[in-house]
Amino acid sequence: MKVAGIRELRAKSATLFGSGEPVLVTRHGKVSGVYVPLDEPDRLPDDLRRELAAVLGRHLAKVLERKGGTERDIAEDFHAYRKPSSTQTRWRSISRTWPASMSCPLS
Repeated sequence: MKVAGIRELRAKSATLFGSGEPVLVTRHGKVSGVYVPLDEPDRLPDDLRRELAAVLGRHLAKVLERKGGTERDIAEDFHAYRKPSSTQTRWRSISRTWPASMSCPLS
C-alpha cells in the first residue's frame, strides 16, 4: 500500500490511482482517506478494512442522525434514483406503447 499526502495526491493522482495499488491519503500526518481499487479489494489488510468499515459506519450514523434520516430512506432513495439497465428500459418502453385495449403481459 502506498502512502501519499494531499499535495502528492494532487500532483500525482493519475500515477497513484493507475498503479492498481491501494493508497492511504494523509493530511498533516493523519489519515484522511483511502483509495482501494475495486479490481482487488482483498489487497487491503483485514485489520485496516475492519477499521475503515467501523469509521465509515460511525460517520454515516452521525450524518443520518443529524439529517433525521433512516437507513430505509437511503435505500428508497437509492432505488428511486438508480439508473435502470438497458433491459429494464426496453421492457418499460414496450409496456408503455402496448395498446390500451389489451392487457400488457409485462405490467
